[in-house]
Amino acid sequence: MRFVVLAALLAAVPARAQDRPAYRFPPGDTLRYSERTDGRVTIETPNGPAHVTSEHAATIGVTRIAGDTVHAWYESLLLRDSGPGAQRKEPDTEALLRAPFTLSVSDRGTVRLHAFPQMPESIAGITDLTRQFDDFFITLPAKPLKPGLTW
Repeated sequence: MRFVVLAALLAAVPARAQDRPAYRFPPGDTLRYSERTDGRVTIETPNGPAHVTSEHAATIGVTRIAGDTVHAWYESLLLRDSGPGAQRKEPDTEALLRAPFTLSVSDRGTVRLHAFPQMPESIAGITDLTRQFDDFFITLPAKPLKPGLTW
């Protein structure tokens, strides 16, 4: 993940200091994100603690298809969710692998989702993958980069 973020940020660095920063997606380039989120929650109840865990592990590809339009897809996806007792959910994610998400990404990093694959109920019951790309790109400032600039 660190390499991908660094590569994306380097693509955002302006050619000249007076230029405002902008993302560039050269044709044929593919960004790959390796993502992992683990959640552990303990809820104190009158009957004792209840434990809830979640796991989300994925490899995601993103490539430009035209203008500001990009396709994104899961190369791998693991979802696990468990609650009190023996409740455990681990849906089959095979149907989503390589299925395209169509987004637009502005040169400042604003992402809009335009199309996504049909979400199986077993996955929609655990997570909302349509929000997956909301924070993939840091929103860049409208002003040229310079030391001390905050936005």
